[in-house]
Amino acid sequence: MSEDVRINVTQDMRNEMVKQINRTGCGAAALITYMKDQGTLPDELTCGMINAYIKGRIMSAQILHMKVIMNSWAMLKNKDEIFTTITPKIIKQLKIHAIRTGISETRLIKGRDDLPNKLTCHQIGSWTSGATKTAKTSSLNYVLKLWENTPDKPEYKKITAGMLEQINNHKSRTGKGTSALLRGMRNKIPDGLNSGIVSSWTLGKNKTARKDHWECIIKLYEQTASLNNQVDVPKNPKYQEISEEIREEVNAHIKRTGIGVHSILRGNNPDKPHGIYGQAMGNLLRGKTSRIRKDWLNYFIKRWEATPDRLIIIKKQSHPRGTIKEGYTIINGQQLKWLKKYQEQTFLPSLILKSEDKPKDLSTQMISTWLSSVQRTAKKEHLDFVFAACEKLARHPQQPIVIDDKTRGDLQRYYERTGIGGVALLKGKKKIPDGLTPDHISKWINGYTATARKDHLKYVMKLYAERLSWYSKFF
Repeated sequence: MSEDVRINVTQDMRNEMVKQINRTGCGAAALITYMKDQGTLPDELTCGMINAYIKGRIMSAQILHMKVIMNSWAMLKNKDEIFTTITPKIIKQLKIHAIRTGISETRLIKGRDDLPNKLTCHQIGSWTSGATKTAKTSSLNYVLKLWENTPDKPEYKKITAGMLEQINNHKSRTGKGTSALLRGMRNKIPDGLNSGIVSSWTLGKNKTARKDHWECIIKLYEQTASLNNQVDVPKNPKYQEISEEIREEVNAHIKRTGIGVHSILRGNNPDKPHGIYGQAMGNLLRGKTSRIRKDWLNYFIKRWEATPDRLIIIKKQSHPRGTIKEGYTIINGQQLKWLKKYQEQTFLPSLILKSEDKPKDLSTQMISTWLSSVQRTAKKEHLDFVFAACEKLARHPQQPIVIDDKTRGDLQRYYERTGIGGVALLKGKKKIPDGLTPDHISKWINGYTATARKDHLKYVMKLYAERLSWYSKFF
């Protein structure tokens, strides 16, 4: 019998299809997706046709279609093997791993190319928050194993004045800074430790330190002999030790001329020593090194001595307090706060300028200078228009809104549970909001756009909720 021949879809066939849905947890949409992945989807077979067979709306079907439908469902595992219920115990386990390792969902899977089932950080977040009640077993096991194999986050300790004094005493005793202390120790020190880390402690930039980093530095200093007990190394006659008087002299030249260590070397001077660079003098002034080549030092001093004093230009204030131009007003702190809030809602700097009644001389660049505080005054007419237009947009049903992580997670959950993308969701709908396309929905789900029209998003969420509610009644 030809596979194009149609057969009656009997009640027994319908009962068997419902039985397979209950067994696998896989509805018509998900079955179509499975067939596509396996390369077995026949021409013209759609999700709607399968649902129509089940509901008795279509009483006959091609033999080929029924064979593929039944065989595909038979190949799927039981839903208990595919999906796992997210219990409070699993949620607690996920949260404990996140706290123990200090690794977020995003960092956990970032850059990995072995993610199962197109796993995303939003899915993991929805498990942890309890927003999603089930998860694919393979994805959940993958995440748990990955977090279990992640080491605990490093232990930190607060840096006290006594600890800083301890380091400074060791520096004075040994005559070694942290760069010299760590030189050649790359394979013997904890991961991430370098002289910059230690400098951030001593300069007060970091208030805490990793415990293993701190203990390593102290141990190395304790193993280093005192300066008095070190063997004297013959001094290189080409180099000169820098005293505090020389540093003061150099700083005085820089202050007098306004020319720094890099600028003083510019130009092709035939007397310039080979290999000289500004960082060498910069390190001296910051106390990172204590000597420099004599010919380099002499060249720096000679160049500065030949440079005249800088001219001090007093700039006239463009808008001194109390002399604002007529028709202008100062943008105060509260107004700036509201302007930046409207910027976050994408109303500024350009959206409101599409209005026909905008002032002719108001531009995107002008509004940008307000937002960046480059310009602290504005025409009162301009400022009044901007606030009125933004408030009007905020009340408009088509206003753009920011898609937060929860909303994007809900969209992804709807898509995963129904297997329906933007094209299928909008197909056949007659009252679609103006401008809404399947491409918009795809970009929201995949995180390619951060905003959406309020009426568009509300309409799509409603369609997904209705479709998911319809599935839950029958499957």
